[in-house]
Amino acid sequence: TRVDCAINMYMYFLGVRCFSTAVKTQIPLAILRRKTGYPISKCKDALTKYNNDITAAETYLQEQAQKEGWIKAEKLQGRVTRQGLIGSIVKENKGVMVEVNCETDFVSRNKEFQHFVAQIIETSFEQMKKHTLGSTFQQLSSSAITAFGPMGNKHATLGGFVAENIGHFGENISLSRGCLMSGNDGILSSYVYNSVKIPDSDVAMGTYASFVHLRPNRGTDFGNEEEVRALGVKIGQHIVGMNPTCVMKSEAASGEGEALMDQNYLLDSNVTIKEWLASHDIHVTDFVRFALSENK
Repeated sequence: TRVDCAINMYMYFLGVRCFSTAVKTQIPLAILRRKTGYPISKCKDALTKYNNDITAAETYLQEQAQKEGWIKAEKLQGRVTRQGLIGSIVKENKGVMVEVNCETDFVSRNKEFQHFVAQIIETSFEQMKKHTLGSTFQQLSSSAITAFGPMGNKHATLGGFVAENIGHFGENISLSRGCLMSGNDGILSSYVYNSVKIPDSDVAMGTYASFVHLRPNRGTDFGNEEEVRALGVKIGQHIVGMNPTCVMKSEAASGEGEALMDQNYLLDSNVTIKEWLASHDIHVTDFVRFALSENK
């Protein structure tokens, strides 16, 4: 009947209207959730507070996360952090290495934590590019790394970024130490044991890492630089495994520790490192080795 048709048409348009309203509500929520990764309930509250303004809601959530992170960081301060990852990157013949510690290996195996470490390394590398190193190697203290920044428009320093993520992961997190290394007139290579990598990032991370600075024995011509860099990776692997304390014996403090040049090569015990390097017409001028929590 005509009345039934009218009722059906009314119900149809009512359903479309309700569906349209639901979509308008759900789309900003989905976008905000995807952009921030925060819980749906918090995203929904932020959108309600700012009348579905995604930008304002995102800014609000980030500010709240930092506040909650700092509060959590103060509560967790002093809790032991012996797990974590050492992250490193070498680009443009420059390298950065930072040890990022957490409380449990459950968190260090988390993909989100690994992405977090990669962001710290990448920010530290960008900071390094702004300065000229006075020497090949520069040690970084925890306070120096924490002061690096900014990280886009979200955080003035890495300290704020770490505080926010302490709140997120629910564990104490520390940037224990780091270093900068430059190839200068040589070639810089790196090695990370059991390396973990994340998509679209040049950062490698694991529980042991090393940098090696190489130079040719004669002149400044390396020939094929990529081949030399690959040789450096092998030396880095040896350094991680054999733990030398200096390049030459004359550099050892009070005769303690083993010199790299005097050690038998890890991958060929019939030759020393000095002999192996000589066969490739290169030498090591400096190196650095980090092992997770070795100073804790």
